[in-house]
Amino acid sequence: MVVAEHVDVLPLTFVVHLLAIPAIVLVLVWSIHFRGGLSFNSSNKSLLFNA
Repeated sequence: MVVAEHVDVLPLTFVVHLLAIPAIVLVLVWSIHFRGGLSFNSSNKSLLFNA
């Protein structure tokens, strides 16, 4: 049976967060600029947040 060595996950955590931040920004830019925005109440169903 092979036992895994100790792996430091802190650098991986920073890398994942550094990749997640631009991904969130790009999704917000796409949603707001190219799709016309976000809304909680709207007659346009494509603008509803989390629908």
